[in-house]
Amino acid sequence: MNYHVVSLIDVNELLPFVKRIQDTEEANLREDEKLRDELHKFFTILKKHYHKPLHHIGEEKRFGKHLERYLIDKGGFIEIMVEAPLHLSAHFAKKGNAEDFCKALKETLQETVPASPCRQMFIDSVRVSRPRKVITYHKYDRIHHQIVHKPLIAFFAVINVLIIFGILKVALTSLGHLLQLQLPHLGPIDGYELMAAALVSFLVTIIFDWTSKTMQRMLP
Repeated sequence: MNYHVVSLIDVNELLPFVKRIQDTEEANLREDEKLRDELHKFFTILKKHYHKPLHHIGEEKRFGKHLERYLIDKGGFIEIMVEAPLHLSAHFAKKGNAEDFCKALKETLQETVPASPCRQMFIDSVRVSRPRKVITYHKYDRIHHQIVHKPLIAFFAVINVLIIFGILKVALTSLGHLLQLQLPHLGPIDGYELMAAALVSFLVTIIFDWTSKTMQRMLP
């Protein structure tokens, strides 16, 4: 889809609604309340400069990230990942709407960002860009899955395979002795190990799929 994005990243924590994780649940609740108040103040000023309705449509907390969403009348929406470093991205179907929002956002930042050596550089960094140049919440979602979920899934799959291999070898060895079977050796590997390995290879796909689904339910 051909769309345009206005994006900013607050690496220096200049905005008043950057969320900081606290030590207790009570403190985190107070931080959330402060966040809502500061966002309301910020968007009140933004609406004054943008001259178009902006509607808060909810929040989402996933993978340790807190996302706030806003709907823009006539073809746009805003996503804000509020933990440091805060990331705001506004998406538009039309470039003209994106440019209008970019101008309004800069004017709002001029009013709300406190004095700092990097203040003007931060404001000037806000611009209209193509979607391939920004990190969206959904990209973060996929990155989190790649670097957190998949290694854990692979690790637990390997553990399951080793456990089942050991169980199968013991079971096959016991069965072989019971039936007085003489299986051939392949160097240091006996026939029971070969049979266990063959059965494990058949089960690997099933085990990996089960482990993947289990970890997806367990992880945030």
